[in-house]
Amino acid sequence: MPLPTCGIAFATANAALAMTVKITQLDEMKDERIVLKIEGKLLGEDAALLERSYDNLETNEGVEIDMAGITFIDSNSASVIRRLERKGAMLSGVDFFIRTVIETYENGNTQEEFMTEIKGKYDEKFQKVREIFEYSLDCGDDIGASFAVFIDGEPVIDIWGGYFDGTFTREWERDTIATTHSTTKTMTAMAALVAADRGLIDLNERVAKYWPEFAQNGKENILVRHLLGHTSGLAGWTEDVTWEDVYDLYKSCDLLAKQAPWWEPGTASGYHGITQGHLVSGVIQRVTGKTLGQFFADEIAGPLGADYHIGLDPKDLHRAAPFIQAIPEGGLTGNKMLDRVAMNPNLNPVNSSTDAFRMAEVGAANGQGNARSVATIHSALVTDKVNGVTLLSPEGRKRVLEEQSNGIDLLMEIPIRWGMGFALESPLFPENYGHNIAYWGGNGGSLGYADLDEKMTISFVMNRWIEGMHEYGRYQRLVKAVYECLGYSTNKNVFVVAAPQ
Repeated sequence: MPLPTCGIAFATANAALAMTVKITQLDEMKDERIVLKIEGKLLGEDAALLERSYDNLETNEGVEIDMAGITFIDSNSASVIRRLERKGAMLSGVDFFIRTVIETYENGNTQEEFMTEIKGKYDEKFQKVREIFEYSLDCGDDIGASFAVFIDGEPVIDIWGGYFDGTFTREWERDTIATTHSTTKTMTAMAALVAADRGLIDLNERVAKYWPEFAQNGKENILVRHLLGHTSGLAGWTEDVTWEDVYDLYKSCDLLAKQAPWWEPGTASGYHGITQGHLVSGVIQRVTGKTLGQFFADEIAGPLGADYHIGLDPKDLHRAAPFIQAIPEGGLTGNKMLDRVAMNPNLNPVNSSTDAFRMAEVGAANGQGNARSVATIHSALVTDKVNGVTLLSPEGRKRVLEEQSNGIDLLMEIPIRWGMGFALESPLFPENYGHNIAYWGGNGGSLGYADLDEKMTISFVMNRWIEGMHEYGRYQRLVKAVYECLGYSTNKNVFVVAAPQ
């Protein structure tokens, strides 16, 4: 009976021993022992350290180590894990995965019985999408996730599955939420678009009209739309800040109001990784008396019945899934502005899984939600009514498509055409089928996507963090499958990860 072939990435508890592996074969029985062939890349000096550890594991204990392929042979993988733990190589999630595969095999269960249970509902014509979503969970690309597609404001796919965290003991439920990182920026943009559509702010007006303290150090002529298009020159804080400083909206916004832009505003985009939400909040608060998170809750999420939060209520913390990191963070890039943003303060899956982070208002990076809530809110961009509520006028919806910049982003160093808070074109989705699309995603792989011509929104929210930035493989293959199910040709080789055959 063949076992599933799939890939899984994980990190050891000790960062110095971190490695990425891909399980490529689990298909033999030799003297009642399972053979797991694993391809891996060890990081620097870690290879020698792990090899020394493996040298102490004798093959007569049931473990065979081949550093070229790293092959484990054992009738009881738990014993292998325990021995590796004693050597300092805790394997975390892959421990559960290996043991589950072995137990499933030894109990005589079929491969189908080992597959992850997918919950929710979907239109039968999207069966292929469901299968690809299931594949991502079965092969370890994802651990817990949700995926949704709405057309004309109605769900045609609303599914979820997998596990809440790295213990693999608690299931991802219908009401599980997670940090969506930079997908939050699309929610900040929605708040600005709603405020503009209601005449509360003018996107073409100077920020200083609403926020007088902002008019210093060369920022007098920065427009509100420059904040949404990442062209204000305020990509990060010039002063050193901690996360506690960022959580203090008064202090962190005041620092932005006082500092000088890093480049001439309006001339180019430079990704406002953490600051964008603070900048927009600074405008909205002075006009409405509400912070960005409060305005968003009262005027967008609440009316639409969407379970999405910029500043999570403590009563909902128990529903927020932590991130499961696969590989260590990368080092400095050499791009001084990008490195400054990345390290001041440093955003990683550990601090973005803390209660303090979830409860704060970081409108560029800490929105809490699931795929259903993201797709629900973005549906206000593509149709008149969502859950019986009209959020934006037809003219207000079109404003998301107004180009703010088009060129190489100074921080990300990739070509992007920015609209009002959403990307309109970028290497993330080089195929747009000739449609007007607006989208953006977040670290780890979350996605918010709107096709205004198809009147469709797509969202993916998960708890797996493999590479961090620009982690688009998993949602690309899902989006590709959605369009195929709708009858579009996706023969162009534009999606970086091949779907399962």
